[in-house]
This record gives sequence, C-alpha cells and structure tokens, in this order.
Amino acid sequence: MHLEKKSVNKKLYITFFESQIIRSFLNAENSDFTFILAQEFDIKIITSSELDSIVQASIDNLNLRKQVEIFTFNSYRDSFISRATSFLLYWLNESPTIELKVNRFKPGIKRSTISVLRFLINGSAAIRRFLVEVLRSIFWKSISESKLRQGFESNLKITSEDLLFVTSLTNFWQDVPVAVFFKKHKAKIVGTVRSWDNLTSHGYLRIIPNKFISHSEIMSTYASYYQHISPGNNVLGVTPVYQDFIRKKWGKNSLKRRNISYMCMGLHINPDERDFIHWLIQEMKVLNRSINFTIVQHPKFRVDFNSKILDFDVDSIVFEYTNSNLLDYYEFLASQDLILCGGTTAALDGVFVGVTVLGINFEIKERNKFISALRYFDTLIHTKNFFKVCKVPTVRSKEELLSALSDFNQIPKFDDSMIIKFTGDSKINFSKLLSGVLKTLID
Repeated sequence: MHLEKKSVNKKLYITFFESQIIRSFLNAENSDFTFILAQEFDIKIITSSELDSIVQASIDNLNLRKQVEIFTFNSYRDSFISRATSFLLYWLNESPTIELKVNRFKPGIKRSTISVLRFLINGSAAIRRFLVEVLRSIFWKSISESKLRQGFESNLKITSEDLLFVTSLTNFWQDVPVAVFFKKHKAKIVGTVRSWDNLTSHGYLRIIPNKFISHSEIMSTYASYYQHISPGNNVLGVTPVYQDFIRKKWGKNSLKRRNISYMCMGLHINPDERDFIHWLIQEMKVLNRSINFTIVQHPKFRVDFNSKILDFDVDSIVFEYTNSNLLDYYEFLASQDLILCGGTTAALDGVFVGVTVLGINFEIKERNKFISALRYFDTLIHTKNFFKVCKVPTVRSKEELLSALSDFNQIPKFDDSMIIKFTGDSKINFSKLLSGVLKTLID
C-alpha cells in the first residue's frame, strides 16, 4: 500500500523506544496505524539510535519513506530533584503490586536506609492524594529543557501547535523525558502504556497527558483509581494487539499428538521456573509419548535449562520482538492444545486465540512469599482479577497438573464473555480512535 504525500498542517510526533511496541504498531500484519495517521498528520517518529535501523526498515517496508521523518533521542541525565520526586512517585502508589515490592524490602527482612524509606513512604496514605499532583508538577518542572534538547541528535523546533503520541508512559528513561520536553513547549500530548500491568506496577505516572488511552475497561479503572486520571482525560480504547485485523479463525492440526507449551517468564519474575520445567519434563517421560512439549522462552528473560533434561523430546522457541510477526506468534499459540503458564501476558494471549490455558499455582520449591510468582494469583491485581473474572482454570499441586495432563477434557473452559474487560473491544480500531482523539486537541 502506498500513500501519496498530502499537504497537512499539524505535526504528529510518535515515540518508539521499545521493540515490542514497534512490532505492535509498525510491524503487525495488516496494521493500518501509520497509514491512517499519515492521512491527517505530518508524522515524525522519535526513537533511539539502538532501534533506529529497525524503525527505518519498518518505514521502508510500509513504503512511507517520503511521508515519515525519523529523529533519535538517546540520553538524559536526571537532576537530583527529578530523581527524588520520581522515587517518591514510585513508592507512594497504593497499588497492591507496589505494596508487595515494599514488603520485599520491609524492615526485618532486608534492613537498609532505602528499604525503611520505601516502607514509610508507602504507608503515607493520609497525604498520598495531595502529594501526587504536587510531585508530578515538581518532577517535570525540575527537568532542564536545555539538557533534554542535548539528548536529540537533531534540533527539534517544537511549538504549541504540535502533537505528541507517547506509546509507553512508564518508560521513564526515554518516553517520559521526551514527553516533558514537549510539555515544556506547551504541545498537546496523548499517551498510553505498553502493557496491561503498567498502571499498577510502576508507581504513579510521572506525567499525565492531555488524553490517556486505556486499552480496556479494567485498565480504565486502574487509570482512575491508581493513577488519579480524571474521567474527562481517560479514553476507553482497545489493546493494540487484540484488534479485529489480527483475530482470525485458527484451525488445529490433524496430528494425533497433543501440543503443550509452557510460557516462560524468566527467573527474576518466577524463581521456581527452572525447577518446575525440570520436574515437568521428568514427568513427561512417563506420560503418553503422544505429547509434543514446547518451552516458549521470554524474549528478554531467557532461562538456561539442564541440557540433559532437554534431551527428552522438547522443543524450545523464542518469538523475538525484532524479527517475528504477531500473526506468527498467535498462529503458534492457536496450534497448541494446552498452554501452561503463570501470571504472564501469554495467558491473556492464549485466551484471545481461544486455546485452553492452565495456570500453574504451585511451586516445586517453596519460595519467599514476597518474591514468589504465586503472588500473580492472589496479590498482583491485573492477573489476580484476570484469572478470577475470566474463570481461567488453575492447578494447585503436582497431582492436579498430572491429572489434567492425563485427560485434557477435564480442564474447565474460561469465560469467553468476560475477556473483553481485559483486551478491550476488538472491533475498535486503535488507529482511528487515536486519530480522532488527536483531532479533538486541535479543534
């Protein structure tokens, strides 16, 4: 598809500092993101030198080289005040996820001045709401415009007439400094976050855009309750990777062998993961050999497994953000008969394509309560609510899991009708929604 250059007045800058977001917006098959926006705006992309070649290739593949200009922003060194306010905004948040992180450093578990300070800050509920807006104001005002400008390789001349779409408001190292730069020039800003947990796991947003786009009903609730974003600034949309142009009817293969995948999260997130996989593969050896077992590694958090253990009939696959397509990933998921996982986004992905998902709600070796991945089922609110509301089945012991693996038919089905609360309405076109929101800021 080729788009002729139009005479447009408004410049729209878009941040792309994360490879996962580039895949979602620029490289998703059949995505109309850039085409729709290019019809209304003069598009400028801001990325890092590290991702510049990937963005350049994506724009070339879309035949938009003449319509899109690319800038790079690489570094900004925080001032003491901005670091201090950012620290407070992180630990002051009342989300259960932040409270869990506080408990990891709770006095008596790990004593240090910083850990005590985190504990005291998070307990300041009485003054929390008053402080948030004050701290946000201090944060962006404390950042030097001249130092921000030095982070750009080209000299940007931003005016109050320009627009900015921030794709990841919890990327505090790149997206947020760029947003502050535009805010200092009184440009209008629309923003969102990368993933469904970001509003509950990164503390308070450091900067609130003129309009925030929520990916789903549940994210809209989190935006209001945990971020104090007013209803007038909160626009209900859809998760960019859960739209109709991605959804299709996937068919199962006709092989008699059953396909099972375990979706890794990484040892930092799930310290029991290696032990669980080693145990499961040993059990697989005595199960029916008509099972194909695949370990799907997280692109950023790989796990090294015992090579002798993996000599068993086990496949391993990684869907890299930079060289895989969303459709390839979803087609793989759809080819599975069962997906095993903890509190990973892959659980929601599996539900999206209609595959049976089974949550692993037990550990091979008991871990410290505050670092255990089991908190995804009883504390971390985005996954806790997901498993509960969508009635995604979980197993709480080795015996329950082995019983389920011996007879897939006994595994309950999740509640299809509730999925929309977490994915957003797939019939909403994110690109058209964004274009409409942007236009309201210039009318």
